[in-house]
Amino acid sequence: MTESAHEATAAGHEATAADIAQLLAEVDAGAWPLGKTRDDVLEAKTISMHTFIRESRVCELLDGADPEVPPHAKKPREEFFKSLVKQRLELVKERINEAPTGDGFSLRRVAEGVDLSHPTIDHLLKGKHSPRLDYAYALERHLKLPRGILSTPEGDALAAYLRKVITEALPALSIMADIEEIGGGKVSLRHTGDEAPALRDLVPVFKFLAARERAKRAQREQPEQPEQS
Repeated sequence: MTESAHEATAAGHEATAADIAQLLAEVDAGAWPLGKTRDDVLEAKTISMHTFIRESRVCELLDGADPEVPPHAKKPREEFFKSLVKQRLELVKERINEAPTGDGFSLRRVAEGVDLSHPTIDHLLKGKHSPRLDYAYALERHLKLPRGILSTPEGDALAAYLRKVITEALPALSIMADIEEIGGGKVSLRHTGDEAPALRDLVPVFKFLAARERAKRAQREQPEQPEQS
């Protein structure tokens, strides 16, 4: 039995404007120690490339617009996801056609690549077909898209991107700045656990190493005290 994309999305909490505002505050907090602002680390075009939300809509969401959330009633929910997949596929098609290399978007090649009929792909593109998960996942694999991106509501997609900025991009920038301050010397870290530590967990380590290097540098730069006779 196949499952519709709209049935896979949790019927409970979807990301709201308040959730996005909280994540943006965390971005601000992570950017400030680096001497950067939110605008330095969040570019609407880049966010659009990763979330498949149109750039103009990304700007609206970052400015506090309420994300569109799927209704709970079955029929409206189905229509919501039909429209969502249609919007995402339209943007995918535009990007493929705008790419400097390649042969553009071909309905025939896509249909053959995902083993679906031309009418099925056409109906998905036109929002006339209820998108099943197996259809959506097959399209994502064929088009080399992140799994679930065709059917993830905009608020959730943006929230996931912001969380990645908070947990990966900003810590990476912080660590790079500290490595530069250390002087680019070799840093050896040992990990004996089952999983590699998250970047956020490494930030305090590099902050400590950078502070120690500053202290050593300050000590070296202190003028020598004359010997007492």
